[in-house]
Amino acid sequence: MTQNNYLSPILGYLIGAASVVIIFAGLKLAAPIVNLILISFLLAFSISPIQYWLIKKRFAKILAVMITIVLILIGGSGLVSILAVSVAGLIGKLPTYETSLTNLWNAINSFFIKQGIDISGLLSLKEFDPKQVIAFAGNLLGIIL
Repeated sequence: MTQNNYLSPILGYLIGAASVVIIFAGLKLAAPIVNLILISFLLAFSISPIQYWLIKKRFAKILAVMITIVLILIGGSGLVSILAVSVAGLIGKLPTYETSLTNLWNAINSFFIKQGIDISGLLSLKEFDPKQVIAFAGNLLGIIL
């Protein structure tokens, strides 16, 4: 009377696939936390050579850490100021985009009319008002800025 304690190969593959699905579902649920941890590792690995270089140049460890933090703050401030200038420029160009969006909508509408397709019932200019779209984008960018 011997018992076969081995699983069939198909059952093993099914259990492996189920495990992968469970792992991916867990990662999807924990995505905000996992993203923060991965970004932290990325920043730590990209900034640590500065600190190691300063320590190698015989700076005290605490001084090397402080210099690294100051450099990070200066770099972050520079990035934020560049982003603010870009967003301000985008807000200034929004009226141009509004006319372009209106012209594009009219061109699409006339194309479908030439083809004999009436799309006015699908999406009218009431729901897709370029002024409202641009106003929403301007408000959103104003909040960011």
